[in-house]
This record gives sequence, C-alpha cells and structure tokens, in this order.
Amino acid sequence: MPLILGLIGLIFQLQIDPKRFSIVGILFVMTGIAIIVYLNSWAQEPRERDYAYVGSYYAFAIWIGFGAMAIGYLLKQYVFGGVEKAATDSANPNASTSNENSPLPALAAFVIALVVPFIMAKEGWDDHDRSGRYFQMEGARNLLASCPENAILVSGGDNDTFPLWYLQEVENFRTDVRVIVYTYFNTDWNLEQMSRQNYKSAPFPFTLTEDHWAPGSPFNTIYYQEKPIFANDPRFANGLSLKEYIKLVRDKNQGIQMTVNSNTTIATIPMNKLWLPQNPEENIARGLIPDNLTAYAANGLTFTMKDQVIKRADLMLLDMISNNNWERPICFTRAGIASLDIEIRPHLVQEGLAYRLAPINNPNYNVVNLFNNDRAYDLVMNTFSFKGLDDPGVYHNTEDYVNRTISEHRTLFIRLAQSLNQEGRTEEAREVMLRCLEVIPDESIFYDHQFVEAVGLLYQLGEDELAKEVGDKIVGRICENIPYLAEQQMYDHQWFGYPTQTAMRILLNNLQRLNKTEVLNEYNAKYQEAITLANSL
Repeated sequence: MPLILGLIGLIFQLQIDPKRFSIVGILFVMTGIAIIVYLNSWAQEPRERDYAYVGSYYAFAIWIGFGAMAIGYLLKQYVFGGVEKAATDSANPNASTSNENSPLPALAAFVIALVVPFIMAKEGWDDHDRSGRYFQMEGARNLLASCPENAILVSGGDNDTFPLWYLQEVENFRTDVRVIVYTYFNTDWNLEQMSRQNYKSAPFPFTLTEDHWAPGSPFNTIYYQEKPIFANDPRFANGLSLKEYIKLVRDKNQGIQMTVNSNTTIATIPMNKLWLPQNPEENIARGLIPDNLTAYAANGLTFTMKDQVIKRADLMLLDMISNNNWERPICFTRAGIASLDIEIRPHLVQEGLAYRLAPINNPNYNVVNLFNNDRAYDLVMNTFSFKGLDDPGVYHNTEDYVNRTISEHRTLFIRLAQSLNQEGRTEEAREVMLRCLEVIPDESIFYDHQFVEAVGLLYQLGEDELAKEVGDKIVGRICENIPYLAEQQMYDHQWFGYPTQTAMRILLNNLQRLNKTEVLNEYNAKYQEAITLANSL
C-alpha cells in the first residue's frame, strides 16, 4: 500500500507539476541510488545501513502525500461529483451542480491514506519490538560489575561502549570506572578528557603531558628501527626497559629522535619488546595475584609490538602501566584486547567479563585464559543479571545478541567451570554449568555450535543426562545445516562451514577422550549421514 500510494503520487505530481517533480526526483535519486553507488557497500556488510538513505525516504514520503491528493482528486471527479450532482438534481433541478467545496473527497482520501501507517505498523511492529529485551543493558552492567573499584576499562569500539556510558550517565552505576574507547584514545582531545576527574573516577596516572600527544608531536607515532647492539646484548634479553624508555620520551631525548625528509622529526624505538621487572613475592603479598594463580607470578612483564609502530594510544597506555605501580586496576574487554597494537594477553587474568592486567605470565595464553576463580564464581552466581534470557517469547537477534553478548556469557560459564574443575572444585564447576543452563536455556536461546564444549564438560561433571540432551540438540542442528550449507556452497566457507566442522571435531574428540563410545558412534553416524547427503546435492 505505501509503495502503491507513492507511485500514484509520483505520476500525479509529474502530470500536474513537472518542474517541482524534477526537484523531488533529483532528491530521491541523489540521496538513494546515487549514495548506494557511491558507497559501494561490500557484500558482507554487517547490517542494513538504511539510515544512509534517509533523504530518499523523505522524497518518497512526499510522493505518498501527493498520492493521497491524487486519490482525493479522482474521487471528486469520478465518484462524489456524480453522486452529488444526482442528489442535487433530484432535490432541486434548478440548483448549481458545483461540488468544489465538498469535504467528502478529502475525508475519503484521508481515510484511505490512513491505512498506510497502520499497515506499516502491523507488518513492522514485531521486527522492531524490543519489549522484553533487557540484556543489552544487563550485559553491560555485568561487565562494569566485573571491574574492581576505580578501575580503568579499555573497550574496543563505540558500539560496545554506548551501553556502558548509558549505565554510568543515566543510572549512575559504577561511575568510579573510567571507560576508554581505544579508537578515541588515539586522539589528543580524548587524552585531555582522561586527564580530568569524571564523577568518581580520578584522572589517569599519566606522566607524559600534552606536549607529547599534541598534533605534530614526533611521539604521536613511534617507529621501530632495530639496532643489533641491543638485540645482541644479554642485558636486553627480555626487552628494553619500559620505565627507561618512557623516561626518554618524557625528556624528549634526542637519542630516540631522528630527522627525515629534511624537516620532519620522528621518534624511534630500537627494540620491539619492552620489559617491566616485577617482585613476585611482593605482588603476592599485596594480593595482586589470585590465590589459584600464584604459580604464574612473573619476574617481569614483556610487552611486544604487534606492528612496526607504537601509536599514541599504545604509548599512553604503556605510560600508565609503567608508572601505575598496580595502584589502579587496568581492565580490558575482549574487543579492547583485540584493538591493541601491543601484546598483553600473557599478563591478563579473567574476572567475570573483564580481563585485568596482573603481574603474571601465562605461557599458554593462546590456548586458555587464567581465571580468578573465586571472584568469577561469585560474579556469575551472585552478581550477574540475565533478565529476559529465559523468556522464549522474547526475540534476541543473532548479530547483536547471540553472537556477541550472549555467546560471551555462555563462553564465560564454560571456561570458568573448566578452570574450577581443573582446580578440583568439581561441585562448584557443576553449579556454574547448571546455572548457565538455567539462565540461558535452549528454549529461548538455542544451543548452537559455539556451545559444543559444554557437552564434554557436563559428562566430566557427572551430568550425563543433561550432556546427552544438550548434545542431541547441537548435533541435530548441525546435521540439519550441513546439507543447506553445501547446497549454498558455504560448507567450506570460513564464516559458516568451518565453525560447524570445527565444532563437530571438538565434540567427537571430547567424547572419545571420555570413553563415551555409544554416544560417539551415534553422533558420528549422524554427522557422516549429513555429509553424505550434502555431497549428493
């Protein structure tokens, strides 16, 4: 109906006022089709960015208005005009037949046009209905609750950060935590903001000043230029002293600066590793290392450059780390870690959803996260909120909820349970997994390939019946999807097919390791049957 009314209005305006039609037409084309061609969005665009074409919607809305006028005009000419003329002739043959001032055509056109918003509301209401969806806020609340008092929280992007800011600015929740959007942190104006008090959050412990981060400063980007004299010196086996290098930057030492292109000064660093020595005994005594992780206490922290440069944001973060002396907790979100150009993962301990920088060294950081088991257990069992996730009547879309916030929470449950089980706290690990199944049930958020590790873990914890129930649902869905993925030529796609294949390998390997032969054979038979069907398509 909106489309039909708009097309009627387009034709109507073209006939009665071609000049103004050309103006509206140009507005429609230039803010719609032309923008589509100009932006040339890539095929894997994460969402429909139709807000970019809002001008064309305005233009088409004008034509919808003209469509209502056209209906009124047609009704007056061909419907109400004849009716009124007949009625007038019958009552008074000598009366005028003019119907110029009759309100009936306008009223009829209004009623017909009013159908348009009602149809749009009816068809689009369920797509836009967010009633019952609380987890965007609850997930952000859980993240802030994971941070220690007066923490600094490094976030990866603005979309991840908006809910955090809402809770702080509107609900006054955890205003002691200072949130950094790391992409903003690379700007001088954001660094200046972080140098000021904000609510209960103290200024950042910078030792570098505005002179070092102002536009045009040679320290905005520091370039790695290897010098073999350092690499071959055993005194620098662990890397260049972080404190000493920050002092050189603070003093604007000429030894780390060089002139290029005759008039441009740049800063350099002779090694791609920076070293911050530690006293393990003192750090343990101060309570900086969780009791279950004292074996990982580090003699020093190594920060390795991922690229050939240290950007302004990385430099200021390193400045804070080198001079903070563990007085103020520095935490990261998962997206925040990915945003860094320096490698810090060996020195992170996961506490709930936050990853806290700690004086530890995890040699297997690529495989497993180290957990503060006591704090993480208390958070997920007593503090975190999962409002609305157990309601099957509430729709949580895959992109914004399931693959992000909800998946991250489910993964947290699994990893924490694994860590507790490894420590010998089997009953607490079982409680964590039962809590996960209770607050994020399959009826509302279905179990998918990302939840596959829960099956083997439940078997380990003695919950065989639940493990079989979860496994049946996951394997059933995977095997249903395989023929479809093959038919769409996506079974070998890194975003679609590969995760499915990896999930099945993990599940089957775990079942084999746990000697669950009967279940293993059942699932493997279903998997092979699905692959055979897919190959026949």
